[in-house]
Formats: sequence, structure tokens, C-alpha cells
Amino acid sequence: MFLTLIRLRVILPSPNKIFCMHNYRELKIWQRSMDLVVEVYKNSVCFPKEETYGLRLQMRKAAVSMPSNISEGAGRNSDAQFQHFLEIAMASSNELQTQLELARRLEYLADDIALRLIDEALQIYKMTLTLYYKLGGEPFEGEVKKDDSKTSDPQSAKFPEESSNIRDCLGT
Repeated sequence: MFLTLIRLRVILPSPNKIFCMHNYRELKIWQRSMDLVVEVYKNSVCFPKEETYGLRLQMRKAAVSMPSNISEGAGRNSDAQFQHFLEIAMASSNELQTQLELARRLEYLADDIALRLIDEALQIYKMTLTLYYKLGGEPFEGEVKKDDSKTSDPQSAKFPEESSNIRDCLGT
């Protein structure tokens, strides 16, 4: 299985206070979401100037929110708190997928690039949902609990060095 929970035992100043934290840097969902943030930034650089504080900013915020909430939740002192932050990360993934689709429809992103980024956001969502369930989370309303997040090895999900969008923008 691609998810391995890593916990650190932390002893706080109070002698009876011990709780577990997850090492977020070891979580594949954090690693892949960090890579996705980089790709969103690279591929939104050529958006029209009027989108500086519009769609481009919203996409970047949603993308950054994913690994940020995973890392924040991993540092909390209970699995229930971690689950809460995973829920926020999944919502940000959905938000980003919608924004990427909009950028594709507005022709700010090429179809192949947009669809690749949407697919990666969806795969991260599924992996996050699997971790959510492993931590004891219950299915959301109308959802059936199952492990449908069989994804390829994250190491094989590499992004190309440069997208055609960046090359077009830089004139190379």
C-alpha cells in the first residue's frame, strides 16, 4: 500500500502528556501535492494580466492549501484533528480541479496540460481520502467507503521539465 503512517512520539513538558504527530514530509500526498503546486505556478505564469488577482491567484491559493493543510493536520495532537485538515485539503483539491477546468475552457491552459493537472489533483484527492479512512474517518454523505485510490507509483508521476505554456510565454 502506498500510504504508510509515520508517527513521532513527543513528550511535552507535562510528564503525563504524550501525543502522536505524523511526519508530513514522509506522506506521499504531501510530496505529490507540493509537486502539483509547483506545476500550477509554472503553468499559470502566462495567464492574462487581468487574471493576476483573479483566476490565477485563486488557483495558486487552492493548490497551496492542499499541502499546507496536510502538514498542519499532521502536526495536530489527534487523528480527529488530522482528519479535519484532510477534509480541507480535499475541498481545496476540488476547488483547484474546478479552476483548472475553467482555465482550460477560457483557453488559458492547453487541454493536455489542464487535464493532466486535473487528473493529478484528483489522484491526490483519492490518496487523501484513503488516509482519512485509515485514520478512522467515516464516509461523507452519499459516499460509499472503499479504497478506490489505486494509483501508479508516485515516483513515476513526473511532470515534464517545462510545459508548452511556459515555452510559449517565454518565447523559447
